[in-house]
Amino acid sequence: MKSFTQFIKTAVAIGLLSFSMNSLAKTEIMVAYGNQPGEPIDKAMHFWADKVKEKSNGEIIFKLFPSSQLGSQTEVLEQAKFGSNIITISDYGELMELVPDLGVINAPYISQSFEKKAKLLHSDWFKGLSAKLDEQQVHIVVPDVVYGTRHLLTKKPVTKPADLKGMKIRVQHSRVFLQTIKAMGGVPTPMSLSDVYPGLSEGIIDGLENPAVVLLGGKFFEVAKNLGLTAHTTNMSPFVAGTSFWNSLTEQQQKIILDTSREMVAYGGELIAQAETEALDNLKKAGVTINEVDLASFEKSVADVISSGFPEWSPNLYKVVQEKLSQY
Repeated sequence: MKSFTQFIKTAVAIGLLSFSMNSLAKTEIMVAYGNQPGEPIDKAMHFWADKVKEKSNGEIIFKLFPSSQLGSQTEVLEQAKFGSNIITISDYGELMELVPDLGVINAPYISQSFEKKAKLLHSDWFKGLSAKLDEQQVHIVVPDVVYGTRHLLTKKPVTKPADLKGMKIRVQHSRVFLQTIKAMGGVPTPMSLSDVYPGLSEGIIDGLENPAVVLLGGKFFEVAKNLGLTAHTTNMSPFVAGTSFWNSLTEQQQKIILDTSREMVAYGGELIAQAETEALDNLKKAGVTINEVDLASFEKSVADVISSGFPEWSPNLYKVVQEKLSQY
């Protein structure tokens, strides 16, 4: 009887241990972004999810939520700050509300080189800003995902800043983008990317700014037929998590996520480069008029605003960062 009782206890213990190990074996992380399925960002996230699963032997599972399924970028960031198991796309213009100097990274016309920006985002200068962001309960997991070169898609042709007068242009919830469009002459209108198509259809907005790949993927060309090649921002996006959630992961889990993220960034960058060329061709085939613009006048229109329009930035920040970028 004693041996049978001991057997039962052992079996129960093994069962509980097995249950416990299975419970701990998988760490599910929601990955949220506004891009549509099939866009380069979405493909890069699938690539990352596969790599994380492979390198962790199935311990870490990324559950992907494209198309703003978990809410707007701002809403998901709030969820992350409060400890949800989320890694989400963000924007340096939005993060400047927490650490002001981060807003300069995607400032208009600061650099035309993704490679130089990537070096800046792995510099000691940037690590200092990232540490300040952690104090605000937001941790930058990946600083340098290539998002694309941003242009203007509008209902009416735009080739110079004067053409934007009175036009309502969708921007993300970022003061840098708000000020950029305002300086160019438009009326910046913040809204979630998922609301843009109906916004264009119903006349709530007259256009938006985004990389060609996003403009194609969202089918915005169906309701706006003019693309102005303003190239106002070479956009790199961070993926962030709540600091408390990130710190709850083991060092090994963090290492797997970070190591695989470097492969993802390289893969995504290649996809973007190829996809941007194809997207411009496909937009043209879809009936969009591609307009060359007076780049010098657009640069001039935003220069004063970006240099002096953010008193919370460190002194001469725009110029200082341009100098840093020129050294790479």
